[in-house]
Amino acid sequence: MEIPAIDAVRQPFVKLRNRLRRTGDQAGPLSREVPVTAETASNTAPARLRRNVLDLPQVVFQGITHIAPSINIVFTFPIIALKAGPAMPISFFLTTIVCFFIGNTVSQFSKYMPSSGGYYSFATRGLGDRGGFMTT
Repeated sequence: MEIPAIDAVRQPFVKLRNRLRRTGDQAGPLSREVPVTAETASNTAPARLRRNVLDLPQVVFQGITHIAPSINIVFTFPIIALKAGPAMPISFFLTTIVCFFIGNTVSQFSKYMPSSGGYYSFATRGLGDRGGFMTT
């Protein structure tokens, strides 16, 4: 099987990009792409998220993807019981308190800087683009 040259694969995408650029120029300045960073977004206008963008299925799926990593407790429960012994309920209680502190922090950050980027938005706002990328 012959592998096509990279130019042959790239050519349709270049044509599409050029066509989109031409139509964007005719549509006016509001339709052009403008690079947005945490610094430029914070200085121009108050940050707001659009209302009614996500439907119930999207929100449910987002919740499942955020909760899914916690399923590892099912697999690590025997190890926790072996290591913590009778102190296991106390360790779960302390872990729950830490989770509430983290949730409160995210809630406070979200009030100060509403963004759909989550932790990445918070980190890039405080540390800049590179620092935010490296920490998340």
